[in-house]
Amino acid sequence: PLVPTEDGKMGWKMGEIGKTGLKLGKLGKGARHRKMGQKKGGEGGGTGCAPASLHPTPGTVKRGQKPEEMDIRDSGKKPVMLFLHGGSYMEGTGNMFDGSVLAAYGNVIVVTMNYRLGVLGFLSTGDQAAKGNYGLLDQIQALRWLNENVGHFGGDPQRITIFGSGAGAACVSLLILSHHSEGLFQKAIAQSGTAISSWSVNYQPLKYTRLLAAKVGCERADTGAAVECLRRQPFRALVDQDVQPARYHVAFGPVVDGDVVPDDPEILMQQGEFLNYDILIGVNQGEGLKFVEDSLESEDGISASYFDFTVSNFVDNLYGYPEGKDILRETIKFMYTDWADRDNGEMRRKTLLALFTDHQWVAPAVATAKLHAEYQSPVYFYTFYHHLVCTVIGWLSGWMSGWIVG
Repeated sequence: PLVPTEDGKMGWKMGEIGKTGLKLGKLGKGARHRKMGQKKGGEGGGTGCAPASLHPTPGTVKRGQKPEEMDIRDSGKKPVMLFLHGGSYMEGTGNMFDGSVLAAYGNVIVVTMNYRLGVLGFLSTGDQAAKGNYGLLDQIQALRWLNENVGHFGGDPQRITIFGSGAGAACVSLLILSHHSEGLFQKAIAQSGTAISSWSVNYQPLKYTRLLAAKVGCERADTGAAVECLRRQPFRALVDQDVQPARYHVAFGPVVDGDVVPDDPEILMQQGEFLNYDILIGVNQGEGLKFVEDSLESEDGISASYFDFTVSNFVDNLYGYPEGKDILRETIKFMYTDWADRDNGEMRRKTLLALFTDHQWVAPAVATAKLHAEYQSPVYFYTFYHHLVCTVIGWLSGWMSGWIVG
């Protein structure tokens, strides 16, 4: 959580790489960014402890091979997969994912890890007082440790793949954009999230830091003084505060700090400022289920007025009040109305779910894939759909399985 910095205090301060980090192993130096135009980067920031779990493969299993025929003496170096869990940057843990199954069937070394979350991992003032991105730095340090130590567990440091879902997938996408990640992994899998989803990056970090500071009596005009006050608070007093973000956004998440995340992710992708690695991107059917969950109990679906209100709220929260707002709202309503069954409340709920899924997951994933492909990055794309046979609400069964897996 709040880790010691060079001055002995606790909290949000980045030290020199090698001074703080994982509990085991020697930490490496800052990585050089491999962009299309060959550009050098500098040293990265220190981070706190990020406990990891490794799941070694038990041996090489061939198709149709019986357990007693398995070669447990296989000494070849195995590919390594590092899993970054999701949870909106606010919750979750690496051990939610049982890596032993993938390790056994995939013949790979699977690693899960924890990284700092919420206030402790992503609080930022947008300046030098608290730059933020500490959770991302934990992930980078875990990758450094893997590169130097995974060989002792039978892993190949030249074949490391990072993968994650939800916020973990957004972190995967952001690490591809960071010069501190160069050479630390070779492939990436982003499941249900990319760096250009509206909830992936916090563009108003100071706003939420000030809201938190006000709740714990640390309101200060100067950001440095505010952070010093926050660092003196018990960590429980900070993490227990309920700081709500605007809908479709995050209060505490990765920020554009000019270093770990050097610029707006979409701009970086448009300019080819990313690591040219193999990437697999994917989405599930019904990703936007949580945005319609308040209507799940109604068997009649949703009313026309609720549909109109939700679309208007969607536009207001994501686009503010721009010129042409009314046209945008009406365009969305037109595109997401089933005109052959326009008076069907259940159909309105399905189309609203499609709107959230398309905007928050599908469109960002497709855009990310296209931007990477424009610079000749090897890009692969998948969609997942499976119709559940269970006792859930009928209209929901075809959507829910993808949401659960995501």
